[in-house]
Amino acid sequence: MAERTIDFRARSAQDEMLRELNCVLARAEGGGVGNKRQTPQQPMVFIVGAPRSGTTLMLQWLAASKRFAYPSNLLARFFGAPYIGSRIQQLLTDPDMDYRDELLSSEPEGLAWISDVGKTRGMLQPHEFSYYWRRFFPIDQAQKLTDAQLEASDPEGFAAGWAAIEAVFGKPIAAKGILLQYNLAQLAQWLPKSIFVHTQREPVHNIRSLLRARHSVYGTHAAWFSVRPPEFEWLKHEDPYTQVAGQVLFTNESITRELALLMPHRAIPIEYEAFCREPAQVWARLQSSFRAFGFDLEGGYDGPASFECTNATTVSKEEEEEGQVRAAYERLAARQADQQCAAHVEPSAGL
Repeated sequence: MAERTIDFRARSAQDEMLRELNCVLARAEGGGVGNKRQTPQQPMVFIVGAPRSGTTLMLQWLAASKRFAYPSNLLARFFGAPYIGSRIQQLLTDPDMDYRDELLSSEPEGLAWISDVGKTRGMLQPHEFSYYWRRFFPIDQAQKLTDAQLEASDPEGFAAGWAAIEAVFGKPIAAKGILLQYNLAQLAQWLPKSIFVHTQREPVHNIRSLLRARHSVYGTHAAWFSVRPPEFEWLKHEDPYTQVAGQVLFTNESITRELALLMPHRAIPIEYEAFCREPAQVWARLQSSFRAFGFDLEGGYDGPASFECTNATTVSKEEEEEGQVRAAYERLAARQADQQCAAHVEPSAGL
């Protein structure tokens, strides 16, 4: 496995301290300190999609609305005790819990629209919450769970942790669902009020951005980065352009197949470019999905009117690379079209 660049290398001292702290706190939470709800009471929004497709911006947007609870960079430090971690965050960052500005300045920490390969900065910025997910599912990176891995999973504990976070903040939860995005039908059964927002970006821009993420994290285009679609085992032997093209194409196809098994109000496919132009339309679709569950996402939309679409500003115009990317994607798309029958999966009445 390729070694990460300095900026993206894990810090062993921090990991060791966090594991020690969470081991202690998990015993306290399991001993009766934590919330006793078994599953979230309100709809929960999971954001899924290919890497570099806008999932981080989508979660930042929901977090900034103040209508959702979400895993923050602070809360992520308490992956073994989400109830205690939520209480600590509340104590440290809620203005109502601050005595004469001992901890907070006159304004709470803002939520900016910036990130670096999915990483955000600031205590209250959103986090992927990866360590929390890995407590309950025996995989390190997003991939299709095998029957043995499903058997070794703990969906009850997973749901209870989210319920604890909801109980503290009193809001519906929004989070990335990347780790299980190849098993969304299963996740939908475990959390029956879940809603899935599937972000999709124009493929060539998505692929080129993902190639740059590889170089940022590993210093080379040749190292695999992030999620592993079901076709990973043969993709990993292909050239970098084919790998990344397949990562985007097959991830989106897998998510689309999974979401086709759900009732329509549980699946919200979103084009990144359309979201940037008019986020209010996505808010309206979320409100509709909440109403289908018998809940209100209160208040009208009061967020940004639009976002800058980074397709034209962060992607190189080098014609040779664009040609290679486009050719790789079109080759794989044609291969898929040749292999697939015209079968259509009807939505299930049970999900």
